Amino acid sequence: MPAQGELESVWTITGDPSAFSRPDGLGLDQHGDLYVADGGNSRIQKLDSEGRLLTQWGSSGDKDGQFACVPCGLAVDARGNVYVTDTGNRRVQKFDSNGKFLAKWGSLGSGDGQFLGPFGVAADREGNVYVGDPVLSRVQKFDSNGKFIAKWGSRGDGDGQFSEDLADIAVDALGNIYVTDRTNGVQKFDSDLHFVAKWNACGDDRVVSSATGVALDSQGNIYVNDQANGRICRYDSNGTFLIALGGLSGSVGFIAVDRQGDIYLTEPFDNLVLKLRQH
Repeated sequence: MPAQGELESVWTITGDPSAFSRPDGLGLDQHGDLYVADGGNSRIQKLDSEGRLLTQWGSSGDKDGQFACVPCGLAVDARGNVYVTDTGNRRVQKFDSNGKFLAKWGSLGSGDGQFLGPFGVAADREGNVYVGDPVLSRVQKFDSNGKFIAKWGSRGDGDGQFSEDLADIAVDALGNIYVTDRTNGVQKFDSDLHFVAKWNACGDDRVVSSATGVALDSQGNIYVNDQANGRICRYDSNGTFLIALGGLSGSVGFIAVDRQGDIYLTEPFDNLVLKLRQH
């Protein structure tokens, strides 16, 4: 029998005063505070580990600090800077941990540094930022100020290729990059952007179907939301299956894992943000 685990609810956020509308992108900072891309409300909400609202920022539009993204991706770097993929405006915006606007980059197009539909985003320990573009089936790498560094990927189901369902990105302490694809499963690339491995197994005869959020814990284990099968699959850094955490309801989007191993997730269509504990 495959290894199975359970998830216990710690808290669920819905309703006033910080009601969500199509929340999706998630990120945790070094203090354990959680940032949520609240796309339907064109804002970012910052919560503490107990789910209490600390601050929020943003509005609808195309000016600095405004958003046009349902859904939006979000990542937090080691310094607490927050990166948001502003999909409708074809750009990435950078903020400090209190929501102060710092920078933006991107424009409409398929050239270097351009986007057609930026979505999944991650930051590595050096502050480099990785942005997935499902429409272009590629990932681009930038420095922390938005200077283009590299790109990889093309349309297809082969090694190093992505579909239009390219979803989320995570980067481990060694600079390895993990990319989920709702059609192609999970792929791992090294810090030089070379393909390393690909997998879609989760301990039984049901392959990972509709892989959305991906996150890492403090031990370097990889968590992938297997949306269609209502579970989170945990692997070691080599992609070896460890355990399936089942019982999820709703359409889970992005996920995040804190230093204690607690899992945060969004349910965009139910307008919920949850914190779950592994057992």
